[in-house]
Amino acid sequence: MAEFGIHPASPIGAYRDASALPLSTSGGESLAVTRLGPASSPASVVYVHGMLADSRYWTPLVEHLHARLDGAITQIVYDQRGHGHSPRPTGGGGMGLAVFLEDLDTVVAHAPGAVVLVAHSVAISLATAWVARYRPRARTLAGLVLFNGCPDFPPRLPSVMSAGRATRRRFLRRGQRVADLLSSGIADAVAGEGNLDAALDVLAAYGRLPLTEDATSTLRSIPTWVLAGREDPVVAAGSAARLAEQIWADFDSVPDAGHSLPFIDPVRAAAPVLAALEVAYRSQRQDGVPW
Repeated sequence: MAEFGIHPASPIGAYRDASALPLSTSGGESLAVTRLGPASSPASVVYVHGMLADSRYWTPLVEHLHARLDGAITQIVYDQRGHGHSPRPTGGGGMGLAVFLEDLDTVVAHAPGAVVLVAHSVAISLATAWVARYRPRARTLAGLVLFNGCPDFPPRLPSVMSAGRATRRRFLRRGQRVADLLSSGIADAVAGEGNLDAALDVLAAYGRLPLTEDATSTLRSIPTWVLAGREDPVVAAGSAARLAEQIWADFDSVPDAGHSLPFIDPVRAAAPVLAALEVAYRSQRQDGVPW
């Protein structure tokens, strides 16, 4: 099974109670967003995929939780701009950090009930940047679940990150060499020119975002879980533990799991999401909100 990037998975949209969630950006472009579960529910889980992936990455975890929770909780996946079925911006602004942050905020704003935000890999940098930029909404999160991440991403590719676009493009095109480096199936994921361009935009936009003091302060007020794979060739479990310590999060690592932990082992990956939903449940009960 591939360890990174887009994976062959049954589409979430095949479920009877899945539906497209028509959302538009401030620029008028449509985002490819899928909602599984009820339109109105006491809690929602919103997923943010990493580089060289799209919303299909979350299918095994979403399917498992949908069955485990009898479809009672809303789950929302979306393709980031330039990935999957979400088009690149048509204006001249390109795909900078502000574009990715605004898209994430648009999706979170349309999630019903108590919101649990889930991010994987480099998307953790996007999630923490969103927390710093949109602090009032971030502080209302019921929980945050971070898979295979560290405070400064990526830890293994600094020379690629600092190189020019042409160099990064050549690096991504060396499919087998990258696959060997990351122990992954990245070659298949970058086969399409669109994915390659989107990956370059991601690298340029938020791949090296540090965890700021503002983000750290806000994150410490949000119930957060960090889960790592002990065999992750991209982010060492120790680096993920350092992230958890910095933001005061619960931490666990899974033996024999790699960088695609939420895809390869959805049962183990579901544990922190369920824990976040339990915290949300208790919070709602204390506030007198029916669950």
